[in-house]
Amino acid sequence: MISPPELILDAKADLGEGPAWEPETACLYWVDIHAGRLHTFNPGDGSDRSIELGEYLGCAAPAVKAGWCWACAAVLPLWSFLQISWFVSSTRAAATGNRFQ
Repeated sequence: MISPPELILDAKADLGEGPAWEPETACLYWVDIHAGRLHTFNPGDGSDRSIELGEYLGCAAPAVKAGWCWACAAVLPLWSFLQISWFVSSTRAAATGNRFQ
């Protein structure tokens, strides 16, 4: 028997996408693209933390060794929850309307 869907988090996201499960932390990471927020949802305690990045956020994924890589409108940085480590690339977003996705 299939259970009916159940709302487990009412995040009020404008455009939530890109879920990524992190086994080490047992958390679901996801982005609210238009709000520019990276969310961390912990199903164990029901908490949802978020960090506002200040621009469109296309996606986020765990980096191979540590931290996260995410794609904003104009930059593709690596991040370790404490600070931006370095920038991988950038676009001419203001001039062209391009953005990372």
